[in-house]
Amino acid sequence: MSDFATKLDVLTSAELSAGRCDPERLSDMIEKLSRSLGFTIAVAAGGDPRGIDTLAIGCSEYVHGEAVSKAPMARVLTSALGGQ
Repeated sequence: MSDFATKLDVLTSAELSAGRCDPERLSDMIEKLSRSLGFTIAVAAGGDPRGIDTLAIGCSEYVHGEAVSKAPMARVLTSALGGQ
């Protein structure tokens, strides 16, 4: 795992833990991660609109798959920790 991935995992885990019962905080986290991802996609595509579309669509599909695959664990954690 790259240093970036390790740092991001630590940061997101801490923020998820702190915000687990705070929908506004979680929404803010999603917004900030999306903004950073959007800028990264724009740079990776060199600003080309078609490249941006391709990367954004692929990324959206990947994010959806990750969310679906982690949903069972999220339900367990939410229930165990007395969340929503």
